[in-house]
Amino acid sequence: DAASIPQILYNVPGRTGLNMSAETQIAIAEAIPSVVATKEASANLEQMSEIIRNAPSHFSLIAGDDSLTLPIIALGGVGVIAVISNYAPETFGALVRASLAGDFAEARRLQAVLMPWYKANFIESNPLPVKYIMHKLHGIELTFRLPLTAPTPATQSQLDALMISQLVS
Repeated sequence: DAASIPQILYNVPGRTGLNMSAETQIAIAEAIPSVVATKEASANLEQMSEIIRNAPSHFSLIAGDDSLTLPIIALGGVGVIAVISNYAPETFGALVRASLAGDFAEARRLQAVLMPWYKANFIESNPLPVKYIMHKLHGIELTFRLPLTAPTPATQSQLDALMISQLVS
């Protein structure tokens, strides 16, 4: 409440082990006007719909699961804080823009293109696959800080095959 800058809640039960309910998120937004949005990564579209429907006017819902960006925007979400945009900014940005413009045919086409990449991001714990893809596609240094370590050779092979198949297709 003391912060004057805009703040965004982050509901990510897969990492925290606890879901922040729609009621809780709405109550926080109502009590603290500087809380302007939530990054919702619960994968619970019913909960997200409830937030969009009942939140105060200053409060927005932002997708927190890349693969759910299209349906979340279709429900009334305003955008995404994404992982995939680190290595596929043009394609993913086009999906977001098409979704926000209501061009759902184009958004669905782009969603189909991106689906293998969404899955690849979680072959092992994120961010391991993402860092590996960034290393291969954009030359970033492949370093990890413990407890994170490099993806296994099997994962690296899977990611290499995906990158080759997508470049050939």
